[in-house]
Amino acid sequence: KLANIQPRQNFIRVADHRGRAVEAASVWFVDERGKRYPSDGWSVWKTDEGGRVCCWTPTSEYGFLRGAFNAHVEKRDHQSVDAKIIISQESDGSIKIAPHAFTLAPWGAVSALVIDQSETPVERAVFWLTTPQGKEYGSRYYTESTGRFETSPVPPGTYTLHIQKSNHDNM
Repeated sequence: KLANIQPRQNFIRVADHRGRAVEAASVWFVDERGKRYPSDGWSVWKTDEGGRVCCWTPTSEYGFLRGAFNAHVEKRDHQSVDAKIIISQESDGSIKIAPHAFTLAPWGAVSALVIDQSETPVERAVFWLTTPQGKEYGSRYYTESTGRFETSPVPPGTYTLHIQKSNHDNM
């Protein structure tokens, strides 16, 4: 006989845009009055290798109240998520969270090959990104000996790519 197994709803699961678990994502809640949980202001819950952080916590430990909260989920080089959640208390004092699954989209990177008019790779060309407001974003980088480059991860958005090399026209 097969048992009817219900999914646990006292945890948060964090996955990337392909459904893969995101390990070591930070999770915390903020109530309607602005109080943060975990409440010491420095702690966060971290997801495990399965992308889960268990929130089965007796009410007395963190002082949870039932009601609406804002869940904040973030990981370096990923787009953070802020979402409204409802927390209810079970008869044993544990909490139930709904919804309990979140998707973090990884940031992208800009990569390309820089060649001159004779299609020769341009080594040590400096490149950088600017926002639509003209503000430089991130660091300046250099192309490799092959003319290739890749930026560190950047959040989704619109950027202008600038490439410059002495003895070459600006690109």
